[in-house]
Amino acid sequence: MKHFPGLGFATKNTDDFVVHIDATKGELARGLRPYRYAVANGVPLVMLSNAVYQAYDRSHAAGWSRAIGTNLLRRKLGFQGVTITDSLDGAANTRGISTSPLALKAAKAGTDILLLTGSEAASRSVYQSLLEAAQAGLIPSGRLTASYDRIVALKAGL
Repeated sequence: MKHFPGLGFATKNTDDFVVHIDATKGELARGLRPYRYAVANGVPLVMLSNAVYQAYDRSHAAGWSRAIGTNLLRRKLGFQGVTITDSLDGAANTRGISTSPLALKAAKAGTDILLLTGSEAASRSVYQSLLEAAQAGLIPSGRLTASYDRIVALKAGL
């Protein structure tokens, strides 16, 4: 499923703009219904949106927000499967930054898979920066192991 927690209030494309959704939690609750149903019925993979949901996290888009990916999706809705970002390259481009800082934020926030849609060289650069961050302890090993375990379980079920 995508783009959690929903893009119903978006007025622009998150691939082209930094989108801030100003809806309240009450207004956003209706859009969570399909996700609640899917989680209850075992959906294995959820893509997190590149929009910023002011009611949940004023500073981070869903793909790199612990409040959204971990607290809302996993804890509140009970999702046990794999999370994936939307394109981090697109999100970085709209924000005028490189992809590596967003990838690090997403990994630290608990997102399992990081979607990179740029060049192979850019992907290698992001991989290297994440490897260095993990080796430096910036991404806790338990966090990485939990993602690894979920990804292996997803692959085994395919």
